[in-house]
Amino acid sequence: MDPRQVATTDDVRQLLEERGLKQIKVGVFDIDGVMRGKYMARSKFLSSLEGGGFGFCDVVLGWDCQDQLYDNATLTGWHLGFGDAQVRLLLDSCRKLPLEDNMVFFLGELVGKHEPLCPRGVLRRVIAKVREHQVKCVVAQVGIRIEQGDELSAGPPDGHVVGAGKAQVLVQENVAGLRERLHHVVHIALVRAVVNHEDLKRRLSCHRVNRPQTVLQQTAGVPIDDNDTQAGRIAKWSSKILC
Repeated sequence: MDPRQVATTDDVRQLLEERGLKQIKVGVFDIDGVMRGKYMARSKFLSSLEGGGFGFCDVVLGWDCQDQLYDNATLTGWHLGFGDAQVRLLLDSCRKLPLEDNMVFFLGELVGKHEPLCPRGVLRRVIAKVREHQVKCVVAQVGIRIEQGDELSAGPPDGHVVGAGKAQVLVQENVAGLRERLHHVVHIALVRAVVNHEDLKRRLSCHRVNRPQTVLQQTAGVPIDDNDTQAGRIAKWSSKILC
């Protein structure tokens, strides 16, 4: 079964059985729109579908995008013990994760007293306002950018390869030509795409008629708008996704 055709609990059971999955990936959006998630055991996931959802720590509504707790939150916080928010699973959000073998993903949304701060709940209120004012045509296109990079900061004094210093040591030893790949990277430079053409080719390896598309787009239905190089302390590729 195609994950994007899932519409009922029976469809979910059939999909999980076909793929032999014992874990399912789920996600919710925090107060800043950052997706947070976890892997759930198959039995718990199915019971959540039948029992009306599952609990997810409501700290996601009480911190910023750097996981720093707000000191003025009222809905959640230390004074309430950071309890669980109720999450409703959205069956029609099911997607295959192309980089995780047969794994599938389901999106959830916060309900109950936490719904007013859930980004999806906010969106519903905006849509309701639009309809209330009888606006006949509203088109919104939202994009996000995904970046992957190699940290170039110096390693520890003893030269031991750990954490942030790993890429720097590899560059110093010029492993696999990393010196040429990572140094002097500038923004949106085609010459960097030439130097890293094998990496770029893997990103654009899947094609449809007259239109290059990535594995992510073909299997998960997530359109990639463009790819380019980025600069800074981290040498990275950047991919813009249209939602």
